[in-house]
Amino acid sequence: MNDYKIKSYEEIYNDMMLLFFGNITSNTDANQGNVLCSFLEVVARVLSEAYLYSQIGYSDYLNGLVEGAFGVKRLQGTKAEGQVVFSVAENEVASKFLNIPKDTEIMGDGIIFKTIEHGGIEKNNNSSSPIKAVAKEFGSNANLSVGKISVILSTLNPEIRKVTNIQAFKNGSNRELDNELRKRFVNYLRGLQKTNVYGMREAAMSVGAKYINVVLFSPAQDKVESLNYDGSSKFVENINCAVYVCAEDKTCSGQLISAVEDRLRGDGSPENPGYIPAGVKVAVAPIIVEDRFNENNKLEVKVKSAYPDKEEAENIIRNGIVDFFNRFEVGESLLFSNLILEVRRHTWISDVIITNPTTEDGEDNPAPTMPNRLLVINPDHISVVFE
Repeated sequence: MNDYKIKSYEEIYNDMMLLFFGNITSNTDANQGNVLCSFLEVVARVLSEAYLYSQIGYSDYLNGLVEGAFGVKRLQGTKAEGQVVFSVAENEVASKFLNIPKDTEIMGDGIIFKTIEHGGIEKNNNSSSPIKAVAKEFGSNANLSVGKISVILSTLNPEIRKVTNIQAFKNGSNRELDNELRKRFVNYLRGLQKTNVYGMREAAMSVGAKYINVVLFSPAQDKVESLNYDGSSKFVENINCAVYVCAEDKTCSGQLISAVEDRLRGDGSPENPGYIPAGVKVAVAPIIVEDRFNENNKLEVKVKSAYPDKEEAENIIRNGIVDFFNRFEVGESLLFSNLILEVRRHTWISDVIITNPTTEDGEDNPAPTMPNRLLVINPDHISVVFE
C-alpha cells in the first residue's frame, strides 16, 4: 500500500538516493556520485518545501472555505457595557457644574473603559447621574460586578474624586476560537435541513444565544415556563419541543427569548424560511444557571502537592476547576471522576480526594442535571486543602 504521509527532507533524500544509486552498474557511474548527490539534495529540498507549502495551503483553504463558501463568519467578540457614577469627596457637594466629557477613561480590575455619552455633576450635588460606559477592548474579562470600577484615568476637574459602576458590566464576549468556530460550523452543516434539532440550534445561535439545549417531548409536555419580551413570566402549553437558551454571560432576557422565537418562526422569505417542522409546537425558554455550592457547603478538594508555593498552587487548582465548569454544556451532569482527572493533570499533584457534599435538602451532590439547567461554580465556593 502506498504511504501518503507528508515526508521530511531526509526521507525524500534517502528515497531518491535509493532510486538513483540502485541503478549504478559501472565505475564511471559511481564517479558521478558527487554530482548526483548535489543534484539530489537540491531536488529533495524543493520537494520537501513543496510538501510543506501544500500542507499549509490546504489548511488555509479549509479555514477560508468556512467563510468564503458557506458564509459562516468568525464571531469577533463584543465589548462589555454598563453605567458609572462620578462623585466628589464624601459629605461634600460640587461648587459648580463639573463637566464629564464623552470618552472619559476609567479603570477597574486593570481593564480600561470609556464613557460613551456626555455627563456631569450639577452644582450643589454630590454625584452625577448614571453615565453609560463601555470597555475599550473586546472580551468577557470586562464583565465586572458592581463596584469594581474605581480609577479615573482622564484629567477631570479636581473636585471629581471618585467613580464607580452602579451595575454589573455585561455582554462582553471573546473572539471565537478555532475549536468554537469548528463546532458551530459542524452544527451549521447539520442544520442546513433547518427543521431538525441542529437547525434549531443554528437558529438560536444566529441571534445571540450561546448556550442551547433542544429537548423533545413525547408525549407532549403540558406546559413550559418562559419569558415575554418585557421579562414577565408566561407559560407555553402543550409543546412537543423546548429550546432552552441563554447568552454568553449565562443570563437570559425576554429580548433574547423573543429573538429566538422570531427566528424559529421565520417570515416565509428565502432568507428566513423558519425552522419549525409542520405540526410541532415549540417553546423557547430560559436556561436556569445552577450553583450547587455555597459558603456553608463548599466543594472541598484535598490534594497531595509537591508545588513549593501553596498559595500559588491553590490559585492554579481553583482556576482549573472554574475552567472545568465553564466547559459544561446545558443539561450536563457533574462527574467527580472527570473533575479528579482535571485536577490530577498537574504533574506536581500526586493524589486528589473530593468530598461528597450534600445539597441543602440533603440530596447527594452531584445529582443528575435537568435539561434546562447549566452548572456553574463560584471560585469562593471552592475549598482547596493540602495534605
